[in-house]
Amino acid sequence: MRDQITTIVANASFDGTNTVDATPDSAIAFGDSSGGNGIAILRANLGLNGGGVTDTGASAVDSSANATTALGQVNASITAVGTQLATWGAGSKRLDVRRDFEAKLSDALITGIGAISDAGLSKESAKLQSLQVKQQLGIQALSLANSSAQSALSLFR
Repeated sequence: MRDQITTIVANASFDGTNTVDATPDSAIAFGDSSGGNGIAILRANLGLNGGGVTDTGASAVDSSANATTALGQVNASITAVGTQLATWGAGSKRLDVRRDFEAKLSDALITGIGAISDAGLSKESAKLQSLQVKQQLGIQALSLANSSAQSALSLFR
């Protein structure tokens, strides 16, 4: 089991970062373009004797006292790992809330831009219809003027 813990911790990398091994010892941060409003999820070393897991892998259980000590280390490790998992779960929830907020903000911006575009298109469409009506009225006026001259000339025949 100890060897499995060591292997799992060593292979728990994503995008070049191992949050379970705490290498390097810094935080994963998410924020705005100015570097503020960040959400930080601290890394933790869950390797053997890395702070979270207190069993070094060399504990002997050859006597009652050693077994009691080893059991205390295992219980402390379970508590520490549980606490770290809760911390990561809370960080994950904060990132989910932030992702949902960003998605809703993006949707609102797209809707706003669409409304502005639609308003501009409606205004231009109204102008086009107005010009078309004016053109039709001008053509009708010219037609009437031309027919009036023809009517006056027909009287002289």
